[in-house]
Amino acid sequence: MIAGMALIDEPEQQVKLEQIYDTYRSLMLYRAREILHDDYWAEDALSEAFIKIAKNIEKVREVNSTETRHFVVIIAERAAIDLYHKRNNHTTISLDEITEEPGYEEHVPQSLSPLVAAIVKLPPSYRQVILLKFSEGYNNREIAQILGYSVSKVEKLISRGKKKLQTYLQEEGIER
Repeated sequence: MIAGMALIDEPEQQVKLEQIYDTYRSLMLYRAREILHDDYWAEDALSEAFIKIAKNIEKVREVNSTETRHFVVIIAERAAIDLYHKRNNHTTISLDEITEEPGYEEHVPQSLSPLVAAIVKLPPSYRQVILLKFSEGYNNREIAQILGYSVSKVEKLISRGKKKLQTYLQEEGIER
């Protein structure tokens, strides 16, 4: 948390980060422990998560909201998963790393599974709802709240995303 505070210049954003810490620290630590099965590693994951939150503090509108709760839990889970892979000497490529480069769809690493490669190729709006729905387990109403969409828009994006995924997988010779 201290490292995260050093990244923020504006006092109101520092207060916001402190409030997030006070409100969600226990939940984030719990989720990290579930993944890592180790208190020390979970604390490390939490530190990494708060650095990422500090870097993205402007994305937090309200501290006490479902959207913020989901945001911080996802960051904590990703930080824990990254530490898990480092601890077990697995080479990983995060979806964030892959998709931040322009034209990433054309340069998907060969080491990815066909399903992950297909998800990476999806347009960002489809990929986002597909991951929130099927990877993170949120329902359509929660996804709509997180993204600021209507439930019907989320349903359309999921449906279109699934069709595109199916097309990509069929192109790779993978049938369901």
